[in-house]
Amino acid sequence: MLRWTMSTSPLSSLTPKDRLKTICVKVSRRWEFRGLNDDGPLQHIDLVLVDEQGNSIYAKIPASEAERHALTLEQGKVYTMSRFIVCNAKNYCRSLPGPFMLEITCHTRINSARDSGSFPDYVYFLTPFDELPAYIGDKKKFHDVLGLLVEVSEPELVHFTNQTNPSLRRNITIRNEQYAELKVSIWGRRVRDFMPADLLSDTEGSSTASLTLVETLPVTGTLTQIYQRLLSCSKPFKVAMYQ
Repeated sequence: MLRWTMSTSPLSSLTPKDRLKTICVKVSRRWEFRGLNDDGPLQHIDLVLVDEQGNSIYAKIPASEAERHALTLEQGKVYTMSRFIVCNAKNYCRSLPGPFMLEITCHTRINSARDSGSFPDYVYFLTPFDELPAYIGDKKKFHDVLGLLVEVSEPELVHFTNQTNPSLRRNITIRNEQYAELKVSIWGRRVRDFMPADLLSDTEGSSTASLTLVETLPVTGTLTQIYQRLLSCSKPFKVAMYQ
């Protein structure tokens, strides 16, 4: 394990001209992109990296390099990286603000490093519920939202006219401090990854079989839309629990 004997650069210093810089970063988030309904072949692995100064950047591992790097990079672990490509950020479906992103290639060198304890654990750019309507139909950026989990529906198969096979979906509802509620649709593999039995418990003796809230829920990488005349967020990349 490396002990940072080499010189590393902060993420804020990176530009597309850089070819020889080394960075030391923590993997704050990691997810796989397998198509809009998350049920197709792997297209790329996405990462949110953060350095000790709190700077963050989006990074992508193409499917062709997934086997080489996927097992190396774990969420919550710290690494040194070099020989990556710094390029302009995507102009659509952006996970983070900022002008640049990283692409990890067959030439990229990745080594485990010791966590000094000064790296941020979470990197989110939260969008308040009342600002979401302004982004209906907008695919320029993904949104992170935070709320209390108040309802979890049973999984269901949804049929689309442009698809041969139905897609699996589960709806959940979160609530903010102003008691405004937001529906979030989870699709594909993420339905199976989301385990409501660990998050909610039935209220005994209730004729309505209501669910009791136990945690705060951050939902990341969502798009905003109108569904059945209600504001909702769909296709989140990550649904996690906070203590």
